[in-house]
Amino acid sequence: MRGKRLIFQLITALVTVSLLLVIIGLVLRVRPALFGHQLGNYVFSRYGHSPGDLYFYDQKVGMNLMWPDFETRAYYNGWFWNHRTDERGFRNPPDREAEVLLLGDSMIYGHGVELEEGVSEVLHDRYGWSTYNLSQQGDSSYQAYAKTRLYIDELMPHTVVHFAFYNDGWGLEVDRSSEQIEAMPELTRDDWKSLRARIREQGSQRREPRWLDSEPAFRFFKGLMVEVEERIRRRSEADLDSERYAALQDPERLARIRRYYDRLLPDLAEQVAARGARLVVVHLDPVAGVSEDDRVAFREVVARASELADVPFFDTGEGFAECTDCLLADDGHLNARGHAVLAELVDGWLRELGDPGVRRSSAPEPGR
Repeated sequence: MRGKRLIFQLITALVTVSLLLVIIGLVLRVRPALFGHQLGNYVFSRYGHSPGDLYFYDQKVGMNLMWPDFETRAYYNGWFWNHRTDERGFRNPPDREAEVLLLGDSMIYGHGVELEEGVSEVLHDRYGWSTYNLSQQGDSSYQAYAKTRLYIDELMPHTVVHFAFYNDGWGLEVDRSSEQIEAMPELTRDDWKSLRARIREQGSQRREPRWLDSEPAFRFFKGLMVEVEERIRRRSEADLDSERYAALQDPERLARIRRYYDRLLPDLAEQVAARGARLVVVHLDPVAGVSEDDRVAFREVVARASELADVPFFDTGEGFAECTDCLLADDGHLNARGHAVLAELVDGWLRELGDPGVRRSSAPEPGR
């Protein structure tokens, strides 16, 4: 009798736990941010390296890369979108030609919006530019340079547009060591073709996630433990984030970032010009609430380096000045309207520079 009661209690406990997990999973799918954005991001975000996530890391080139030919439902800060990559691992329709190459971070990648709403596709579909989006979440100027060197000979664009965002300044310190920022070994390496082949090989080795890796209820409980650990860490290291974000206000760090850009953009412009293409630099400034000092400092860094590189420099500040509804709520990235405004600005600048006389797509003219 006692044994039967124990079995019954175990079955009851298992059924209860199973029902609880099902209910939690259903609730999270409907209200992913119910327990806060940080926990919701842990449950649903695919910005990571685990099976089923977006990235793999290449040690030799020193950066994250997105899995090629991969599709998943991505999430961040309350926003879902469909993430799908092409054969190279970038967010483009299959077999897209690359007359205009776009380099940037999550803003240009299209974080939080569907593919057709992003600046690259709006430029293609509405304005007739055959664009190829080489952008990725978290990329800074180092990745922009490296990806240009990796793919420009294969893609053969006539224009390369580098979008520089203020967090690229402190992002550079995340991506590269102080020694690498000073020495800039990327400028002298000559193995980009073999690196591209290595990356292609790595990209064919994606592993499928286990069921538990993607089940929201299990990720929720794992996320709770991670959040507790993170809060403990922040109590003991409370100034780490503020110190990182203060890179543009520290004279020594700002000078190091400036030296990096002063060498990087001229070399990038030279590499692009050697392939018969032109480099265009855009200072991306659509964000309310960002420190004005940081924005001004970073703009000056990029403008100065662009002048040294003798390349066109444009700024989105005035174009976004009146756009009060261009950002995703509770997130800060461009929404569909923000991408449309940016595409209009970029189209105007490219037309102002003039058609370099090479391939153009047959997409309709603006307004048609």
